[in-house]
Amino acid sequence: MAYQTQLDQTNLLTKPEQLDQLPASTRSNRSQPNATYATAQQIKAILKENTDIANQSVQKNRTGLHQLTSDALGNQNQYELTIKNPEQTRNHELYLKLEGITVTPLDAAQTAANKANRAVLANRALVPLNQLTAIRNNLTSYDNGSFVITASAHGMSNAVTQLGKDELSNYLPKHQALLNLGYSAKSRKTITIKFDGPAAINIKKTRLIAVPFKQNYHRQIKRLQQARLHQLRLQKNTVTGISHEPQKAVLTTSIPYSSGWQLSIDGHPTNTKVVNQAFVGGVVPAGNHRIRLTYHTPGLLVGFIITLITSLCLAGSWLWYLIVIRKSSQK
Repeated sequence: MAYQTQLDQTNLLTKPEQLDQLPASTRSNRSQPNATYATAQQIKAILKENTDIANQSVQKNRTGLHQLTSDALGNQNQYELTIKNPEQTRNHELYLKLEGITVTPLDAAQTAANKANRAVLANRALVPLNQLTAIRNNLTSYDNGSFVITASAHGMSNAVTQLGKDELSNYLPKHQALLNLGYSAKSRKTITIKFDGPAAINIKKTRLIAVPFKQNYHRQIKRLQQARLHQLRLQKNTVTGISHEPQKAVLTTSIPYSSGWQLSIDGHPTNTKVVNQAFVGGVVPAGNHRIRLTYHTPGLLVGFIITLITSLCLAGSWLWYLIVIRKSSQK
């Protein structure tokens, strides 16, 4: 689907008159004695920085959504994808595909600058000790690479979440994502994009895909639902069934993958495969076939042999002690 990318500038401060519209609770009255306050030039510089960010965003996203960025205060900007032919989304399932995702981390210097800019526009005093404390706090924190990208359309919302590097075994780098924005019988005109985490997120390619719900789609779903093992039997450490597929297919299970699972087709051993990134599966040829999955604990036989050898050695040592050592002591 063709679309245009627009930066939502509703909350982006770029003009002096916008400062007067800020809530009074967020602005100081400059009553602190012996304090230094921001000058008009400093305020103008921050507003110009936001203007430059907006212009750069328009330039970056002129051919599609390629960058999500923050303003000079550290607030993440919001974006709108306007669909050029919204009528074509009727009775369709909508997907947002993001490819080549990279992040621009929020470093200590940028964090300190964002806090200083917020103090300036809030009319708060620029106390050197407070600035020093902020810098010290920033030095003890770091960007772990986590982020969240959220897309919303016509009441349906979905997100891709990147956990930080400090999540240990749960950390998995995500450089692409496919977000399902749901089905709707009505047309959808805009997609709202938000993000949270780093200073900016760069995207090599963003595509909006509409999948029609027509008879062909329903036929495919029905065929996939019928593509299953028949006469399925679940026993202890064993799964059996019969395949009747007219063409070669991939056996997919919800059993977590382990090298202990062994697959046989018509009694012949067949290699297992990791399917859906984490589960046990395998390739099944066309025709009628008897499928059998059997689980054997990995290393069980080796462990039994090692235990047996160790037990024999201990028994031999004990006998040697009884026969030799005790005879020697009796002499």
